[in-house]
Amino acid sequence: MSLVLKDRVLETAAAPGTGAVTLLGAVTGYQTFSAAIGNGNTCYYTIADQSGANWEVGLGTYASSGNTLTRTTILSSSNAGSTVNFASGTQNVFVTYPSEKAVYLDASGNVQPSLGTATFSSITDSGLTSGRVTYAGTSGLLQDSANLTFNGTTLTANTLNLTNALGVASGGTGLNSLSSGYIPYGNGTSAFSSSSSLFFDGTNLGIGTNSPGTYGNLAVVSSSGTLISVKGGSSANQGGNFVVVKAGSNGSLALFGDSANQLGGTPDAAVGIYTASSVPLLFNVAGSEKARIDSSGNLLVGTTGTSGSSSNTALTASGLFRSYTASVNAATATATTITTLTTGINACYLVNINVNGVTNDATDYSAYATIITNGTTARIANSSNGTLCLITLSGLNVQVTQSSGSTQTCYATLTRVA
Repeated sequence: MSLVLKDRVLETAAAPGTGAVTLLGAVTGYQTFSAAIGNGNTCYYTIADQSGANWEVGLGTYASSGNTLTRTTILSSSNAGSTVNFASGTQNVFVTYPSEKAVYLDASGNVQPSLGTATFSSITDSGLTSGRVTYAGTSGLLQDSANLTFNGTTLTANTLNLTNALGVASGGTGLNSLSSGYIPYGNGTSAFSSSSSLFFDGTNLGIGTNSPGTYGNLAVVSSSGTLISVKGGSSANQGGNFVVVKAGSNGSLALFGDSANQLGGTPDAAVGIYTASSVPLLFNVAGSEKARIDSSGNLLVGTTGTSGSSSNTALTASGLFRSYTASVNAATATATTITTLTTGINACYLVNINVNGVTNDATDYSAYATIITNGTTARIANSSNGTLCLITLSGLNVQVTQSSGSTQTCYATLTRVA
């Protein structure tokens, strides 16, 4: 059921009393209620005597069955606003626009009657697009734009212009402008700060420089020489400070444990470089490994392990000699291999073998030898054997023969000297 407003709708009626009005047809030049209003719809009506003083204005409901107009609500009447009893004569019945329901502009251009705090269940404007936020445009008319949308959850604006800086308390920075590349940071006041000492050019990050691309993707530059300082504890002298310094133009790297964060002086705690359990410390030059310290404390130069024949390879660097130890259970009076020299390497070894850990008996249970190898064969250049301990060679196998009369554990120390 809808409220219908139409022009030139007029029919007559004959003494309807106080009840529903039976309509008798349209007056010439006017529409019928059936054609203009339609079945089940409502309209504002006036009933007036053609030759009398009775009249009534109200809201009525038209029914095509019986061609009747039910007087639903009385708005005003010649009977002090109550239903009028049209007892005789002929009446005109027509559609009207009552003043009680009229909305108009007064002399000042204001809408009358005032809407006050009117509540609307829905308002539809066919000129607006779904999902766009409306705003007052020219002459105060509502309009929308694809640049400002809302999907019920997210508000999207292509450009947000603020006359004043958005403060930190409101989620902003408090800055009106930023220098290119500068990274804002909190300074404990109402606005962020920025500085050339914290800089990003889109690819490279700089700390202490606004030209990080000069150094690399991550550049830390300090005029004091100290680049990175990490300390443990709550005071400057607690926990041992760790300082990394780029020293000199050659790019050398120095690690210090000085409690005063200065070069030189005597550290009050040991300085260490640590790796996880069983992980070696590697030294790489030109992209490849040249040396390592394994989890057992062995310094390996030019090799990655101490097992098998690799035990005797490249264990010396820049005049630093490195020894290798081995042991074997040897039966009495039997030549038993205690270690094997590495193939393909020219080297000279000093070999010391003792029986059952006896090292202070040079006569009976200890033997010494100098062994030279070209990586294919080996020979004993000189030796000093004990009466119960003898060093021999079988190819590249270093063998021990002990004559104690029972099986003994023999220990060997090999030191590569060339």
